[in-house]
Amino acid sequence: MTTAQQISTILEALVQVADDAFVVCDKDGITRFVNPAVKALFGYEPQELLGKPISILIPTELQNRHTAHMEAFRDGPIAAKQMSEREPISVLCKGGGERPVRASIQKMQVDGEWVLAAVVRDALVDTEARRRLQELADTEPLTGILNRRGFLRVATEKIARARGRDHPMSVAVLDLDHLKKINDTHGHAVGDAVITRIARVITKCIREADAAGRLGGDEFVILFDGAGVEIAERACERIRDELRDSSIRLGDAIVEGITLSGGISGIVGTDQNIDAALARADSLMYSAKQMGRNTVHTTA
Repeated sequence: MTTAQQISTILEALVQVADDAFVVCDKDGITRFVNPAVKALFGYEPQELLGKPISILIPTELQNRHTAHMEAFRDGPIAAKQMSEREPISVLCKGGGERPVRASIQKMQVDGEWVLAAVVRDALVDTEARRRLQELADTEPLTGILNRRGFLRVATEKIARARGRDHPMSVAVLDLDHLKKINDTHGHAVGDAVITRIARVITKCIREADAAGRLGGDEFVILFDGAGVEIAERACERIRDELRDSSIRLGDAIVEGITLSGGISGIVGTDQNIDAALARADSLMYSAKQMGRNTVHTTA
């Protein structure tokens, strides 16, 4: 069985190699222990912090508030606290630069003396990791554009920001004509190549402010941010023109004259989210399919 002393030794070894900074202060805020990770996070060698007030890591304009919070925590009943629950806090690095961090702090008695122990993590790394996970969750793997979930999230955010302003928006639903025929004739690999080509052309023909996604199968959607139906229609015609004039070669298979059917609807003031406009655009797309395909129907 592992003894308490052995566990202590193991934990001490882990602290020495951890990416997070470990800082221990006495009740007066004087630094008594730091691990090597403080170098990467704060720019200080460990020996430069030992015996110094922890306040040297606090930006000048935040020091009074930091002191008040630390005293309240030290003298209060709570033993552990997340110092960055809502948003990262700033620390002052060697040389004067600031860095956003997240910190957890614990108070405890050691040999009858109160100490404050903190684990400090680089919030930039934390934020980037969360951003990458969000990106992976929102991205359609075949084409690299937004999936249904990601598109709806982005569209909801854009519509919410535009609410109450004179800011036109519209949504287009575009559906590949004859995907089943392409798959049956040439195989699904060629069908996937066609889908990927459509995504690339859509991305090329829309603006940075717009958002494009693949709803599933052969159906794509575009949110035109700051553009009404007329501008959206012109963009969709550019997409259709480029696809019609392109060809895809994969092995012995050649697919030429790719066509789309689509519907475009404006987003009106009574639309609380993307759903109603998306339904209108989807209905117009089916109307275009029924009337011979290879066209885009619109409404205000």
